[in-house]
Amino acid sequence: MNLDPAHGRADGGWTLRRFAAALALLIFATFPKVCLGLSTFVHRDFGLFGYPLALFHRDCFWRGEIPLWNPFNNLGLPFLAQWNTLTLYPGSLLYLLFPMPWSLNAFCLAHLWLAGVGMYWLALRWTGSHTGAAVAGMAFAFNGLALNALMWPNNIAALGWMPWVVGAAEIGWRRGGRDIASAALAGTMQMLTGAPEIILFTWSFLGVMWIGNWLKAGPARSTLFWRLVALSLLVFAMSGAQLLPFLDLLKHSHRDANFGNNAWAMPIWGWLNFLVPGFRVNQSNSGLWYQPGQFWTSSYYTGGAVLALALWAATRLRQPRAFLLLLALAASAVLALGDTGKIFHWLRLTLPAANVMRFPIKFVVVAVFALPLLAAFAVRDWSEESREKNGGARPGSARLALMMTLLLAGVAAWSVAAPLHQNDATQTIWSALRTGIFLLLALTMLTAQLQGHRRLGGSLGAIALLLTLWLDVLTHAPWQNPTAPNHVLARLTVPPQGMAPAPELGRGRALLSLPAMSEFYTRNSTDAAESFRERRLGLPNSLNLIDRVPKVDGFFSLYLPEERRVHFRLYASDTQVRPRLADFLGVTQVSATSNLLAWTARDTAMALVTGGQQPVFLEPGPALTNLISQNFEPQKYVLMPPEARPVITVTNGAAVTIHKVEWLNHRVRVEAESTQAALLVFSQAHYHPWQARVDGGEQVIWRANVAFQAVEMPAGRHVVELIYLDHAFRFGCALSLAGLALTGLCWRRQVRVG
Repeated sequence: MNLDPAHGRADGGWTLRRFAAALALLIFATFPKVCLGLSTFVHRDFGLFGYPLALFHRDCFWRGEIPLWNPFNNLGLPFLAQWNTLTLYPGSLLYLLFPMPWSLNAFCLAHLWLAGVGMYWLALRWTGSHTGAAVAGMAFAFNGLALNALMWPNNIAALGWMPWVVGAAEIGWRRGGRDIASAALAGTMQMLTGAPEIILFTWSFLGVMWIGNWLKAGPARSTLFWRLVALSLLVFAMSGAQLLPFLDLLKHSHRDANFGNNAWAMPIWGWLNFLVPGFRVNQSNSGLWYQPGQFWTSSYYTGGAVLALALWAATRLRQPRAFLLLLALAASAVLALGDTGKIFHWLRLTLPAANVMRFPIKFVVVAVFALPLLAAFAVRDWSEESREKNGGARPGSARLALMMTLLLAGVAAWSVAAPLHQNDATQTIWSALRTGIFLLLALTMLTAQLQGHRRLGGSLGAIALLLTLWLDVLTHAPWQNPTAPNHVLARLTVPPQGMAPAPELGRGRALLSLPAMSEFYTRNSTDAAESFRERRLGLPNSLNLIDRVPKVDGFFSLYLPEERRVHFRLYASDTQVRPRLADFLGVTQVSATSNLLAWTARDTAMALVTGGQQPVFLEPGPALTNLISQNFEPQKYVLMPPEARPVITVTNGAAVTIHKVEWLNHRVRVEAESTQAALLVFSQAHYHPWQARVDGGEQVIWRANVAFQAVEMPAGRHVVELIYLDHAFRFGCALSLAGLALTGLCWRRQVRVG
């Protein structure tokens, strides 16, 4: 696969290598302290989710473990099978091998660079204009959505691969052979990032593009078909170790056909935020702008000039690719509106599987991908127009500038006539004025560049154009990537107030109260370090993974449904937990009522492994009712499914002595003794890959107390083990190896498909 296409003259002095170097310098200039390891990202999901997951992964890596199961959150849940843990993504070696948090920050910024370079390469292939490619590459790397996505390592990684997958796949199905192998490798890299929506958008775009190619292929349609099939199968096979566990978890997770809703959709006026990012947005406590009812991204602004050029290209569709981009842009803009745009609502009704995806606003990813490419087509058109007229006539910049100025004025007038809040008019007018200034500067520089202006027509003008686009995005909204000193992410040397001793794996769990959860969800400060320090003490979301503190709750994409049913009934009221259930779950620490950053000890918590309870056989509904009853005694009784009645021999309670418990990530080993057959009850969420051994022999794990585990043990002293054996992962590994071998064969022998 040729990374630096020969076609297209190096207008503006740009080449792929020069652009890559310039983009790296601009990323460094944007985040100098982060690049040098003097500070770290902490805002929102980076600190609360991305960093803790990466640290847990790193801990497992250095212990020689594959992190299949996370015992620290949600009473236990799958880890690798989650779609955003990056466990098998090769790029994760960066933060596994090098010091944290610098390495995770570098991981995110490296993929921001990869996104920009990939877009330059794709735009150059499609337009032949180096200047257009530079505009597209800058717009895809530096836009509101990409900067916002730096808080999600998996999302920024998937965005980084998006243009490479599109370009490589198109080359692959046209040429076959080694290019199929290259495309499969690129597709697999994006697949392993585990960002399902971005992956789905990428392959949906590819699907529509392939249909267009197929319709024009004539006699070569069969070849095109089989090359697409080969590419898809190779990507699926090489991603099998990640995909199969994920699909298995998705099947057994809380997300089903009724999960999706219209939450976090773009408001009806949201299209105007592509042009005026400050229009009808609220400012959060952290200082960032958010649209009412939508908090997934603080911006999706690609730049005023980029939008203007894209709109110009949309009116002068000279080739199918530009039409495809316009179609993708329109579809994403409508789908992002959610049910308001009708199509998303129809899609959810027609395809129930689509309901596993949340937040319609995510469709703006497609728009942010399409806009830079459309802008590159506009630059190509302007360049051709200038050459046809020997550089003497101005391209349509004056007409375009006038149109955009009128549109900016209209948005400002709307904010004055119908403001969202008291600061809306001032905020919008300033935002529109700022956009207008940068838009005019960029269009002026671009026109001079394409006309070969004496001063602005060479390398200096090309650099000035890129700097203008860069500054436009950097100043369009309050700073989107707050940072803090590295020490805020360091493991605590002293436990939080009142948490002494802190719960350890297999010995107790922490529990946030509902007021604490609510407070941490809404609490924000413009001081990122102080805001994050407070959260570290309160352990919301997945922060407990940093200090390896087991906790009842957590923040993940996929949960086990039975655990969810129990978890949401743990709270008797806003201020009280159900004591008997909390005892069974081993809650030794709970958020204090007077100080949400402090903890209160509970001395009635049961051990996480108990034995000798009398079985009570109930259907799931009555079992859940009994479990949350104030009369339920988990020390004496265990709720079992009716199908266990004819199988187990235990009918009454028994005296069980537990001599030793060894609790690891993927194995629980118990030495216990009983004078008669008895049940051992494990306060751990049950998931089907868990298997039981009694003295090395297989034994059935029964779902107990609605969501947990019980194993029957015969009389006498025995060793009972729970072992996590994920057969979907094992089969997926074999499939990945086979896919890698086939891809290597395509590469080595130039195998022709079709």
